Amino acid sequence: MPTSKFNSRSTRAGTLPAWRLPLQRLLKDTFGLRRLREGQAEVIDRVMEGHDTVAVMPTGAGKSLCFQLPTMLLAGRTVVVSPLISLMKDKCDKLSAIGIPAVCLHSALDAESARHHEASVMAGSAKLIFLTPERLT
Repeated sequence: MPTSKFNSRSTRAGTLPAWRLPLQRLLKDTFGLRRLREGQAEVIDRVMEGHDTVAVMPTGAGKSLCFQLPTMLLAGRTVVVSPLISLMKDKCDKLSAIGIPAVCLHSALDAESARHHEASVMAGSAKLIFLTPERLT
């Protein structure tokens, strides 16, 4: 039941949640997008409402945006676990380039880079942390 151009459920009171406008601004100003793809709004709504969420979407459907947008508005950090080092590095580099503090921790890092990224995690300056499964422990 779409209720806004964000394509999402309405709240019980019929008003949009306070996070909706800042999220729209981030979508446009940070990521250069005017609207979300099919399925993204429902996933983002659940995350922003504090629900545990599992989203199974095909390649190219925009899963990353479903955690990147909420990460920028919510307190704390987001941990992304992926076995694909090249994909993680690409995402991390692109996010860093647009001013989103992101780090990757994986086996291909040299010792100095790993220490630097770990220090960012410990200091709380990394908002998005990409890990390989073996680094999760």
